[in-house]
Amino acid sequence: MLNAYIQENKQRFLDELFEILRIPSVSVDAKYDADVKKTAEFVKDQFD
Repeated sequence: MLNAYIQENKQRFLDELFEILRIPSVSVDAKYDADVKKTAEFVKDQFD
């Protein structure tokens, strides 16, 4: 049952992963502050 759910949603899971990975978010560099916040919002929205 779980394996079926994973297989049925595999592409969505991958799409969401790739979307978050495309956001530059190097938190030690101040020029990425907005991107770090964007990443945090993206992750938060996934749990809403």
